[in-house]
Amino acid sequence: EAQIARLAAVTDQAAETIVVTDLDGNIVYVNPFFTSLTGYAHDEVVGQNPRILKSGEHDRAFYQQLWSTINRGETWKGELINRRKDGRLYHEEAAIFPITDRTGRIINYAAVKHDITERKQHEHELEALATVSAALRSALSRAEILPSVLEQGSTLLNVDGLLIMLRDPETNEVVLEAGRGTVEAFIGRRIPPGAGVVGRVLATGQPYLTNEAQQDALLYWPEIAAGLPTVVCVPVICGTEPSGALWVGCHAPIPDSEVRLLIAIADILGNALQRAALFEAEHAQ
Repeated sequence: EAQIARLAAVTDQAAETIVVTDLDGNIVYVNPFFTSLTGYAHDEVVGQNPRILKSGEHDRAFYQQLWSTINRGETWKGELINRRKDGRLYHEEAAIFPITDRTGRIINYAAVKHDITERKQHEHELEALATVSAALRSALSRAEILPSVLEQGSTLLNVDGLLIMLRDPETNEVVLEAGRGTVEAFIGRRIPPGAGVVGRVLATGQPYLTNEAQQDALLYWPEIAAGLPTVVCVPVICGTEPSGALWVGCHAPIPDSEVRLLIAIADILGNALQRAALFEAEHAQ
């Protein structure tokens, strides 16, 4: 009993997810970190099968191999993608193993899992930026750069509409130069100097995000966000001055990792446009 009490104290304080199930796979114990990570209360999961966390990201063969390993009395180690109660996905490094009695008979199964969501997001961001940089490395004109950014951005970002807006140096208006998705009908339109969300972004040099776009008076054309409650606009900086913006619209709130990625793509776009401008200036002489 003393050993069990000490073990319980350790698992209750651990910054790892710890789950114990019976032989049928039904949960008999979860530690407090499990509830904080998944959003499920203790009483909501005890008696349930861990499949309540199932994300749909793994196929049947994946789980068959896992169960085959632990049923042989071995420890399964690998990465899992699970789903929190609120629907968000998270990544874990897991060790899942059988618990045996003194005779070697399996009496329970246990899982000790470490949340690696932030690490996986960081890896995804680095890979995505490398992809965008590689795609733009050989682009020497605006005509080559804009389609490439749209293609890469549409692939890497989970958004419904993507726009590239650039300032017209002669009129100071902002021109909707190129776009993908729900906003393609707005390509070619112009926004007066200082107006709308893009006017705010160009004036402050700071990103703008709203999750209530339909009620946001700052949108110059409310219809551009029809059916898209989330709008994010980030500055594109060429040299030292904002000269345009990347605008995205989404059906659902955009996670911080996607906003960071959008900002990084905008920085790459700004550098590419500046490089193209210098190249064109040199060949115009």
